[in-house]
Parts: sequence; structure tokens; C-alpha cells
Amino acid sequence: MLRLHVGSAQISARFGDIEGNLGLIDHWSGHAAACGVEALLFSECVLHGASIAPESLAQALSLDAPACRQIGEMAGRHGLTLLVGFNEQDGDKLYNSQLIAHPDGTLQAQRKHALNGQELANGLTPGPVERLPIRIGEFRCHVAICADWGAPAVQADLDRQGCELLFLPTAGGGRRDDMLRAETLDTEAGLAAYVVRMKRVAFPFESIDYCLRKQRAVVTCNGVGDNGFDMCQEGHCTIMDRTGELRGLIPGAPVLEYQRSALTHAILLKPAT
Repeated sequence: MLRLHVGSAQISARFGDIEGNLGLIDHWSGHAAACGVEALLFSECVLHGASIAPESLAQALSLDAPACRQIGEMAGRHGLTLLVGFNEQDGDKLYNSQLIAHPDGTLQAQRKHALNGQELANGLTPGPVERLPIRIGEFRCHVAICADWGAPAVQADLDRQGCELLFLPTAGGGRRDDMLRAETLDTEAGLAAYVVRMKRVAFPFESIDYCLRKQRAVVTCNGVGDNGFDMCQEGHCTIMDRTGELRGLIPGAPVLEYQRSALTHAILLKPAT
């Protein structure tokens, strides 16, 4: 059996603090590397505090910007592939992208295709349907960003390319006021609300059928915490093998006081050919 050690790091990134967010990415990359992780996923737009607001898009970066090159340096120093969400600028166009930084210094950017109405209204451009091929060890890997997961054309392209491992960064959440508070769990209504929310973010039931039917492993990562500006993420990270077995999990945290940065990692297997 061929093996690949993968990880998912949910971090509490802040709007407008690219340097601080880079520090968090470096910290958790070092922690993952010490555990033997070979590829580490961070959430959608994490470098910008999980925000696609106009103020955040004004800080969009080119693929060769110093911050992106710094992530490339981290990948080389820690000896693993890093997948980091960022707002990308290419000429006069803006994209919601995932930076793929390889240990040899190579940088790629997968652009999100299935943009929502707010992303389009804020001036983001849809990326291509075609997924960039990413080779990590002996695994054929690709990236689908958030709503790309539900785009039939993207899934068809993954099938066409024989994707074996899909990285799925997301930024699903709301605002700070949307989060539950610890004190509300003392009430019946609060407990009921907590159970409803946790049914959505506690276990990736919808991935079991997908992984089995596609014979494809999936690594997901959502951000966590208040970004200090416009968003508060619930967290939720999973690693599921091609067999539909859950190998790694950070359950979502809809209670504000319980949110924290964390790492999950696991070894994925596939038959040798």
C-alpha cells in the first residue's frame, strides 16, 4: 500500500493582519512537520482572515508577492506541501485562490470557480473549471474551494483527471453575533440550538458516500474564530480515506468561547499499482 501523511490546520486568522496570519501558518506548519505530515491544508482565504469584503480584496496579492514567497519558504524549511487560501490579484482581476507551495519552492494557485453572489458583487472573477494537477508523493491530488464541491463541471473534471485525493478548503460561517454563547447552554432552548448546529458540523456524513463511490480521499478545512472584522467561523476539519473511513476530525465549535486553533492529521492509503 502507498501512504501519504496529510493534515488539516484550522487557525483563528485575523483580518488585516497578514504578518500575524503568516506567523500562525508557520507555527502550525512546524507542528505538523514534527508529526510527519507531508501535505497540510489551511482554510479558504485564511491569509486575509477568511474575508472577501472589499476591504480585504484591496489587500489581494499576486502569486509572486513577498507573503506568497514566504509561504513557499516555509514549505521548503518544514519539508511539506502547504495549501493556503488567499485573495489573489492577477493584473486587473481578483480571484479567491488556494496557494499550493511545494517543498522545492514551486508555487501554484488554484482559483475558485463556483463563486456566490457576494463574491461576484465584490468583484471576484470565476476561475476555470479545470483543476490544477498536484502530485504529492504517489497521489494525484486536486483542490476544490468551498462551493466548487457542489459544481458538477468541477466534479466531472476531477473524475476525468482520476483525482485520488481532494483538498477542500472552506470558510463557512457567519458573524460573531451568530455564534452561540456558553451561557446559553444552561437553557433548554440553548441546548436544542447547540444540538442542531452540531449535527451540521460534528461529522462529515455526506462524505462517506462520495469517498466510496469516487474511490477518493477528502481533506477539508474550515477556519475558526472571530476575524475581528466581518466574519466568525465555526471550524470543522476532516480527513476521510477513499474507503469512507474517518481518519481525522476537528468538530465544529458553534460556541464562541469554545473556539480554538487546532490540527488533525492522518495517514491515507491506496493500493500500489
